[in-house]
Amino acid sequence: MMINLTTKSGHRLSPKDLLIVGHPKLGKTEALMNLPNSAIIDLQSGTDYVDTSDLSCTVYDVKKLVRENNIVNKEKGERLINMIDVYYEICKYLRANPVDYLTVDTVSDLEELAKEMAVFLYKNHPTGKNFKGNEVVTLPNGSGWNFIRIAFKKLLDELEGCYNKCLIYTVHPKTASIMKNGQDLQARDINISGKSKLQLCGDTSNIAFMYRDKSTNTNMISFKTDERDLSTGARCKHLRGQEFPISKLLENGNLETYWDKIFID
Repeated sequence: MMINLTTKSGHRLSPKDLLIVGHPKLGKTEALMNLPNSAIIDLQSGTDYVDTSDLSCTVYDVKKLVRENNIVNKEKGERLINMIDVYYEICKYLRANPVDYLTVDTVSDLEELAKEMAVFLYKNHPTGKNFKGNEVVTLPNGSGWNFIRIAFKKLLDELEGCYNKCLIYTVHPKTASIMKNGQDLQARDINISGKSKLQLCGDTSNIAFMYRDKSTNTNMISFKTDERDLSTGARCKHLRGQEFPISKLLENGNLETYWDKIFID
C-alpha cells in the first residue's frame, strides 16, 4: 500500500473550535444564537426566553425534547427516552445536515450526561456486571472517573461532522487555588472535573472568558491569560492576548453582536 505523505499547505485564520467561559445569565447563549447558519444543543433550557423568530439559529432544547417525545411514547406504550437518546439523535441529524456553527450549551451539563452514560458502560464491563447503583463516582479508588472520562469522550466524538466551520462550547467558571512563590492564589478555572477538563482544554485551540462591562451594557470577550487564569488563551494569531466587545444590548432592546472580530474568513 502506498501512502502519499505530501499535503497542501494551508493557513487557518478563524478558529475551528472555541470554549467560552462565563457566569450564568450573562448572555452567552443569546449572543451565540446570532451566529448565521448555526445550531445550539441546549442542555439546560437556557434558550427559553430568547426570541428566535429573526435568527437563523436552530435550537435543540434537549430537556424539552425529552418531555415532548415521552408524552407520545407513553401513549404508544414505547420505552421512554432520556437525554442521551435525544443527544445522539440530534448529532445523527446534524451529521446529515451540518450547520456552520454548532454550540454545546453547556459542557458542564454534557459532563453530567457522561456520568449517566458511565453507569451503563460500567454495567457492561466485566467488573461491573453485578453493579446495582445509579452512579459510578463512589466506586473505590476513583475508578468510576475513568468510565466518566470515556463516556465524556464518546459524547464529544459524536459532534464530529455536525458542523462546517466551528464547534463552540460554553461553560461556567469556578474558583481554584494555586500556589505561586509560596503564596496561595485564587485563580479562575472551568467548572468540569479534572481529566475531562484536561481533555477538553487540550483539544480546544481557543478559550475565552466572557464578562459584562455594566457601564456600557457590553459583553466583553477576553483571550488574555495570566497567573490567576488556568484556562484562557488562543492559537489563532488575531485572538492571542486580545480583548474586545462581543455583544451589546441596544436601547431598543435588540442585541448587537461582533462575531466578525473572531471569525474573520
